[in-house]
Amino acid sequence: MRLRQLLSVCLFVLGGAVLLSPTMALAEDADGDGYPAGIDCDDTDPTVKPGGTEICDDGIDQDCTDNNCVTDEESGEETCFDGDLLADLDEDTFLNLLCGGDDCDDTDASLNLLDADGDTFTSCAGDCDDLDAAIDLIDDDGDGANDCEGDCDDTEADIGPDGVEVCGDELDNDCDGTPDNVDVDGDGAYPPECGGEDCDDENAALTPTVAEAGAVCNDAVDNDCDGLIDNVDPDCFDAPETSAGESQQDRYLGGTIVIVLDGSDTTDFNRDDELTYTWTVTPAEDYPEVTWAVEVDPTSPYGFFRFHAASSERTEFVFSATLLVSDGVEGTEDSEATVSVRVWRPDVVPPSNCSTGGRAPNSLFGLAALLGLVALRRRRD
Repeated sequence: MRLRQLLSVCLFVLGGAVLLSPTMALAEDADGDGYPAGIDCDDTDPTVKPGGTEICDDGIDQDCTDNNCVTDEESGEETCFDGDLLADLDEDTFLNLLCGGDDCDDTDASLNLLDADGDTFTSCAGDCDDLDAAIDLIDDDGDGANDCEGDCDDTEADIGPDGVEVCGDELDNDCDGTPDNVDVDGDGAYPPECGGEDCDDENAALTPTVAEAGAVCNDAVDNDCDGLIDNVDPDCFDAPETSAGESQQDRYLGGTIVIVLDGSDTTDFNRDDELTYTWTVTPAEDYPEVTWAVEVDPTSPYGFFRFHAASSERTEFVFSATLLVSDGVEGTEDSEATVSVRVWRPDVVPPSNCSTGGRAPNSLFGLAALLGLVALRRRRD
């Protein structure tokens, strides 16, 4: 009993508070459309409310969205815009669907219900060129494709987007924009019957688009389809790759020494070439006390450098050895390579005394030899 009395008192107090404080009262629905102010974008007009029916071209936002959309029935794409719904957005004289019209795309004036070329097809129905009556949606040749589906000649059943290209008929059988463009091996070249120069359209390695050169110059195959094979083909007239070997050095103790120059690593892809080898040796500076010569065989990659030096204080001689190789072909340039050659003279004779630092006289060598002979005789006795 006391609990009921307590609840009655609380409800009485709460009701009085609502009457005394309007801010605590519920929001008012002035136009009686079921939506109070703050939710209703116009609480003075019962036709304007959330979920209301939009009326075209009246300047009023009946549905309180400020965002009206037109949906394309075929693509499902939605085009939205703010404010009142306009009856003809693209101004092509056809109303949009929300305004009771039948414009298939009220955002594109080129898509409408007007049959401009009089072929009974409109752009909304799929007419891809409504200015040309010859282009329509009828498959005239029965090949499964019409003008607007990529059939470039709708009067020939063997010409269409699914057609097979035929060489030599000068027709674009597959409607790709180029007639006779058959390339079976995909090397970018057409066979002769298609007006091209591919000598084997089933082998992508045989194609006129790649020059016959390098290692394929010895494979007995006409790789570039020019009718010439290997070394008969001017494309194989590449210069030899000349190698002069490693740089050389040797010790000089007198007399004449010979240093071998090695160009045997020289390569040439053209096996029928007759190579000519020429060695040239040039000193790094003027050596008046030195004589040298190079002995060569033009058919051999080796050269023999003969060196002789008269007595001098110089302990090192440096030369450049250049190998020039020619393949004898008029259209090919000669190639060359260079290595260094160093001849050095060791100082092996001890000085005569500590003060002068000079060399030992020849008499000391004679004396040492004589002592050696005496010792040998005594041992024998």
